[in-house]
Amino acid sequence: MTLSKEMKKELSRSFRSKLENVPDLDGPVLIVLDYSPNNDQPPISIAFDYNGGNKCWLSESRVYAQDGLGPNSHAEYREFFFEGRRFYPYSIQAFPKDIFGDIKQFRNACRRLYRHTVRG
Repeated sequence: MTLSKEMKKELSRSFRSKLENVPDLDGPVLIVLDYSPNNDQPPISIAFDYNGGNKCWLSESRVYAQDGLGPNSHAEYREFFFEGRRFYPYSIQAFPKDIFGDIKQFRNACRRLYRHTVRG
């Protein structure tokens, strides 16, 4: 799977992101560094399983459930370090299949994960 030219362009406009093969992981991940929905909130970093699985990694070691839903810590997945950040593994309900082809769905996924890591 490869990112379309259009999606690469949209990602570079809105995010500091990289599609990487991290040595500690089984497949590529799309990493978003220092994401925040606005300048008033502290940033986090997020990595998505590029193979479309139910794995994600967050630079936050604690998450909060909302309405009983949220990412679940997953000890079977590996932690990894990337550009000075530690990424903790989580299991998530699958995101829409087109998350890597539709910038709106990608933004929504980042916002959803962010809400589970930052209170307030």
